[in-house]
Amino acid sequence: MPQVIIQAGAKIHIPDGDEMRGYLKQALIEDERDREHLRAVKWLRAPLVLGTPKSSAVTAGANFGSVSGPEQGYSWSIMRLFAQGLTEASTPDIINIFSNDGLTAGSYLWQLNGNSNAATFGKGHLVIHGGETLNFTSVGTFSATGTITLGANVWEVPTERLGILA
Repeated sequence: MPQVIIQAGAKIHIPDGDEMRGYLKQALIEDERDREHLRAVKWLRAPLVLGTPKSSAVTAGANFGSVSGPEQGYSWSIMRLFAQGLTEASTPDIINIFSNDGLTAGSYLWQLNGNSNAATFGKGHLVIHGGETLNFTSVGTFSATGTITLGANVWEVPTERLGILA
């Protein structure tokens, strides 16, 4: 390790080539680790869930051919839910949104209606995991006759890294 004596008598350390290569190698390893962590986090527009009303009611989701949910090993943090096709009125069309079939405890996620057809959430506030899917069903009197579309904007992360969204 070469040292240079400054005229004032202070000693400073000047790294040699091997030390500089070591510093650079460590920095590159840390950069690659950061890139790898970020590569796993994706912002997505989730596949749409479509349903057509029958007999003044509508139900849509995986059991009806419209699958929207993360793959096994991943989780979605839902940032925005929106519904199109609901009737606006003093008694608007209402849909309840569930993960899975809505029959299991804790599967209820949110409710949208024709007058308030979108909602936003913070990271980690509304989460579904691999194997779960978005589904919806109408509530009460339902007036719409055209296709009802449920969409979502999500952050997808490997489930073991879900904490990075907190």
